[in-house]
Amino acid sequence: MLQSWVKLFSDFSELYMNENGTHINKNFGIPKNEYFPSEIDSKIAKYGVKEIYKNLIIALKNQFENNQKKNWNKFFNFFKENEKTTNHYVKFFNYDWREDNTISSQNLYEEVKDFDHIIIVAHSNGALVACDVMKRLFKENQENKIELFFSIGAPYKGSAKTIENFEKGDSLPDEDFFNKINVLNLYGAYTKKFIKNCISCFELLPNKYYQGAFLQDKNGKNLSYDQSLSLLKNRQWNKKQDGTLKENFKISNNFIENMFINGEHVANIVNSYMFVGNNFQTLSKVKIDSKKNDNCERTEYEVGDETVTLNSAIPPGWNKPECIFYSDYTHRELVNDPKIINKIVDLIFEQE
Repeated sequence: MLQSWVKLFSDFSELYMNENGTHINKNFGIPKNEYFPSEIDSKIAKYGVKEIYKNLIIALKNQFENNQKKNWNKFFNFFKENEKTTNHYVKFFNYDWREDNTISSQNLYEEVKDFDHIIIVAHSNGALVACDVMKRLFKENQENKIELFFSIGAPYKGSAKTIENFEKGDSLPDEDFFNKINVLNLYGAYTKKFIKNCISCFELLPNKYYQGAFLQDKNGKNLSYDQSLSLLKNRQWNKKQDGTLKENFKISNNFIENMFINGEHVANIVNSYMFVGNNFQTLSKVKIDSKKNDNCERTEYEVGDETVTLNSAIPPGWNKPECIFYSDYTHRELVNDPKIINKIVDLIFEQE
């Protein structure tokens, strides 16, 4: 299980990274109990921010660890009874979402490489990290270890919303609450300042596999991928203090391309299932004036989960439509959709 996290109500300067994507504050990173002893931080380490993954993790543990599934079904009746018992080790993998996904991938690889049977359930950016791990296993001729891969709302082709985040700041984790206390602009300014050096955020930008144009010039003209890349590379957030360009786009492209084996995306090769949102208008295209900083206008939407479009949540070259499952939940809440949790449980039992 993969999580991306941020400790809310902290000093945002603790999150800042150097221009090369390395830590400024080396003691602030993955939430572990020994670093964050408070009850809140302990919950973050166990279930993610605001315990977003709690239902999914408890379901998997109760169904597949120590044969405790009857307790789960007793209290949560939307899960089906399963006669078959099994015993797995369910690991919730914490990673620092600010770092290059290749680093997170290496850390996850170290966690799973000694297991003979691996099932991965991954949400959002975590699925990209997982794909890189699976590619590593292929390189080591250990691909038979991968039994199942469940991808939930993963931005395989990138997200136009990421461009908006770089230009204007990230969206709020709880907009209703934050809007009431009028810190929207403050939060956006802080997040904009620290994500510009987060390599993983560059790896979420629309890539060459994105369907259709994702960027327009100031006159509303659709730009090709190469034109879009040229414009974005010269934005202020991709420049160092001395005015030279960062290497983040090159690093990002290498990471995306590394998911392919002989021209085939690794998710298409292993036994994979895609869980995608299809109930919300999701930003798919933005407009930028190349001569102005900090500007980004929303222009087009597609169906998706509010963050990732339906098309982007499916790997390039995907040819298994029967293995796509749809949800009417938002991107953040996909992991709490009872239908998704129930389907994952059923599919794992079928594999046994």
